[in-house]
Amino acid sequence: MNRVLVVTLWFVCIFTITPYVYAADNQITSNELKHLVNKTVNDLVRDMQPNGTILVASQNEIIFEQGFGFADLSTKTLDTSDTQYLLASASKQFTAVAILKAIYNKNMQDRSLDNDIANLQLRIEMDLNRNISYYLPESHPIWAGNMPLWAEEVTVHQLLVHSSVLVDVVSLPGFSKFRNSPPNKASDLISYLKSEKLEFKPGSKYSYSNSNYFLLGEIVQQITGLSLDAYMQKVLFNPLDMHSTFMAAKGTVNDLKQSDYRFKKLARGYNFDVTAQHIVLTEEIKNYEPMQIPGGAGSIISTAPDILKWNTALYSGKIIPMFLLKMMLTPYMPTEKTNISYGYGIKIVNSSDLGTYYFHNGSIPGFRSNLTYIPSLQLTIIFLTNIEADQNKRPEIKKIELGLSEAMTPSEGNLQVNKIMERRYPFMVDNNKRYDFRLIGQSIITELELHYKLKNE
Repeated sequence: MNRVLVVTLWFVCIFTITPYVYAADNQITSNELKHLVNKTVNDLVRDMQPNGTILVASQNEIIFEQGFGFADLSTKTLDTSDTQYLLASASKQFTAVAILKAIYNKNMQDRSLDNDIANLQLRIEMDLNRNISYYLPESHPIWAGNMPLWAEEVTVHQLLVHSSVLVDVVSLPGFSKFRNSPPNKASDLISYLKSEKLEFKPGSKYSYSNSNYFLLGEIVQQITGLSLDAYMQKVLFNPLDMHSTFMAAKGTVNDLKQSDYRFKKLARGYNFDVTAQHIVLTEEIKNYEPMQIPGGAGSIISTAPDILKWNTALYSGKIIPMFLLKMMLTPYMPTEKTNISYGYGIKIVNSSDLGTYYFHNGSIPGFRSNLTYIPSLQLTIIFLTNIEADQNKRPEIKKIELGLSEAMTPSEGNLQVNKIMERRYPFMVDNNKRYDFRLIGQSIITELELHYKLKNE
């Protein structure tokens, strides 16, 4: 028997007692679940004007799937299940799996580990705790001859769980120039990071940063000898028959639609004036994000049915062995939100009613995504949308944030900013309700939690 298969089966036997399997004593039947999801979605969509696709499936049975609005307003092309969307930061789980798989495959080249599972796991953990400089040494082109000191301090594990405390490169002054003049090579982006000193000790706190996953993408390339997009295609997407999923290595939405046949069903992105009174007009994004910028942090393009294939394979141990999946889904770092921690490229929620479940959201000009999996129900919830609120109010929001009390937690600060903005712009709430798919996803989860509470009374 193939030795990789032996290792995989061994760990499946060990870890199938975890919550990844359907619980026989669930207090909701398939018909009840289907009715709850359909009623929740239909009740909310009735008063919305959304653009995008919703897919909800339980035990691989699709219980809701529908496209809404337009993939391209200029041609009146509708959003459907086949429409491709930018996943933005929801891409991070793919990059996390890619590096876990790359490190696993590297170690499996050592034949002495064929029957030594404990040592294999130890080797992988050691590789994850190596510094960036181990994989990207001073001579690597990404440093352009000047490797920063933090490269010898920050580990791969810290990059994965956002505890590197590296500043988010896209937030640095002057970085916006890359949106009009895309970088030619990774070192151009990294040059903005190299001079930034770490304000805290790596591993000491959670600090979400796209820089972490951009660097992880470079490390995958160094380990495998393949570009990140080619590696993902070879070991992730093709084996799972995800024929509409690709990592875009460069170019904007316009470039991809005009010059790459793989993206012929890619939606165009739109925004709406979140503060407008009465009718809210949508318009196409003027400046799409060049895909060189997010890289491993957010450059995956996919469809809802392909994401269902991904979830089904990932959480059943068919992409990476179950012991790696267990590592990926470990709540390493508490985030700024109550009951939500960060694993490897995934957010982990502790719900008293639904048990532990996993999700990641994403946002990039013109697109938003949310991918959720609830193991206790084997429930996949996918929301992909090609419309978002415009960013014209970001400077105003930033100014409010700077004026908040330093004693506030991030969650308290977000609530305070929302209250202030809603007082100034009373139509914000209604406008967001009109377009924001994420409200539907949260409503499904809220209704499920309420169902369990009522059952348990």
